[in-house]
Amino acid sequence: TETTPIHEFPLPTDHAREPMPLGDRNVVGVSRSGDIWEVLGESQRVRFHTAKSEFQGTPWGLPTRAPTEAEQDSVQRELGSLPPYRGIRLTFPDRAGLFSEGTIAPVGEAWLRLLDAPSDSTAYLVIDNAGNPSGTVNFPGVVTVVGFGSHEVYVLQEDEYGVTNLMAVHVTR
Repeated sequence: TETTPIHEFPLPTDHAREPMPLGDRNVVGVSRSGDIWEVLGESQRVRFHTAKSEFQGTPWGLPTRAPTEAEQDSVQRELGSLPPYRGIRLTFPDRAGLFSEGTIAPVGEAWLRLLDAPSDSTAYLVIDNAGNPSGTVNFPGVVTVVGFGSHEVYVLQEDEYGVTNLMAVHVTR
């Protein structure tokens, strides 16, 4: 099998570094049209790269907050037990990031998993193809969006037995 690069796009160096726990995240993805989406957590905006141009959406201006002690303690316990972090007190940002992960839908939307959802649900902020928030989608339970169909969203969800299931969910907005 051979591959031939069609378009090469150098990413800023901050995409390569490990994000600070509870800090801002960046997400990169490609829409069906071939546009490259770069969601910038710190500046709360989307940067679009097309074959002919590059432009940025306006900042969202969503409220931010400091990470709570409980969040910091939870991350410290979880990461502090892993070999690279064992015995090290982690550093946390002054301001918590808005989202923990995200994905780009083929139709040209960014789906960003919000950090401030209730513990028994998962909320995704949807960013439209102009780079503006267009709504929030709430899922019951803890899920991770992994793909999109023509009328459904595919999510992973762990059941009460610890088995991870792939589910197709119809989303009406």
